[in-house]
Amino acid sequence: MDWLHWLPVHARIDFTIDIMTYKTLSSLHPAYLGELISPYQPSRSLRSTNQLLLTVPRANLTIGQRDFSYSSPVI
Repeated sequence: MDWLHWLPVHARIDFTIDIMTYKTLSSLHPAYLGELISPYQPSRSLRSTNQLLLTVPRANLTIGQRDFSYSSPVI
């Protein structure tokens, strides 16, 4: 199966979430996905301001960590 260059399952899931995040930020996905993620806005001027980061919401349970609004900025 190595000759097929397939990604492992966890890497495929991360890749799919990355593609969905990119398309959401590029306005190619529905608006409701854009409401789930928000850009990182630091309270003061930092070097990371220009890196197009996303804010990571709090997730107390492992179920909450599977949510698109949490997993998208983390990945």
